[in-house]
Amino acid sequence: MILGTFVGIGGVLAAITFAKDFFTFTLIYAGCFGVCNGFVYTIPLKICWDHFPQNKGMVSGTIICGFGIGSFIFSFFSTILTNPGNLNADHEVDGIIFYDKEVASRVPGMLYKFAASWIALCSMSYLCLEPVQTSQTSNANQEDEDIHLSQLVKDKRFWHLYLMNYFSVFYGYLLIGSYKVFGSKYIDDDMYLTLVGSVGCIFGSLRFFWSMLLDFNYTYPQVYGVLIFLQLICSSSIFYAAHG
Repeated sequence: MILGTFVGIGGVLAAITFAKDFFTFTLIYAGCFGVCNGFVYTIPLKICWDHFPQNKGMVSGTIICGFGIGSFIFSFFSTILTNPGNLNADHEVDGIIFYDKEVASRVPGMLYKFAASWIALCSMSYLCLEPVQTSQTSNANQEDEDIHLSQLVKDKRFWHLYLMNYFSVFYGYLLIGSYKVFGSKYIDDDMYLTLVGSVGCIFGSLRFFWSMLLDFNYTYPQVYGVLIFLQLICSSSIFYAAHG
């Protein structure tokens, strides 16, 4: 977790300080922040599974729910810090609409403030960590075996699960990154668009419910199948939203 935090926050600061063009900024920011998420997002899950071996679905859902609520809160803060006047995106270049320089100039300051807040939040989370008793750990892991990375990548089940999750989350992340670009063409209200995205994050927090179902004897294929079906229905509505 410490390594992931340093990589993530260090990457954000490096992207702001040293990047001189958009490509370099994106490469540093996305790369380091992705590594940060990989470490900081999954390690707490494993720790909580050791503490609550009989309620893995519930604790997983609780952590993932916090991830969605964090997006809800920081979405508003990012808009307030960068666009307090609720200015419209009215500069179009090559078919892409940009905000005024007044808004863009506040982005580095926003990222600095966010980096400071992430340091504070991560520090508090470290203080809350408690080691699991040896007996609890042995009981929790009695059915688990340590698998070396070289063995894992040779297992077809790993790649099967990896591809399943990659393709299922790809569409959601695509919308998260592009909904404001699309919405700003028709709605001249940045705060309203932020509210729309934040409400979407709240619905994303319902992952708590889906994870908890695994503790009630519902199988992973059953829960995953329902989620994919709902995602297909929601994704099909995008066409009508775009041409409505």
